[in-house]
Amino acid sequence: AILRLLTFKQRNVLLYTLYSSIISVMDRRALMIPVRKNRDDKPDMRDLLSNVVRQQAAQWERLGLELGLRDYEIDNISRNNEYNPNRSVTCCTEMLREWLKIDTSATWGKLDQAIKN
Repeated sequence: AILRLLTFKQRNVLLYTLYSSIISVMDRRALMIPVRKNRDDKPDMRDLLSNVVRQQAAQWERLGLELGLRDYEIDNISRNNEYNPNRSVTCCTEMLREWLKIDTSATWGKLDQAIKN
């Protein structure tokens, strides 16, 4: 009922704030798990959140292109998070999720190479 009283933009800001809080809790849980991965292992989201997102969030668009995402996929992620106060972290997380869906042969080695490029 309260959501109906808010404008579209206010609703989006509220929803993104809640989403960011959930991601923050997930991040804290992920940090508790020690990670030692072989370069040929397929990354999972928990590992990516704890190891990559915080370090690469500011460069998420470049990293997404290096990983093989198309321009329109990057644009969609960016547009969907336009009013998000935690925009770069959320966009980086969504970009990595998309990469894992698209690239069936995703590995830590590929990710490492994309980061270095």
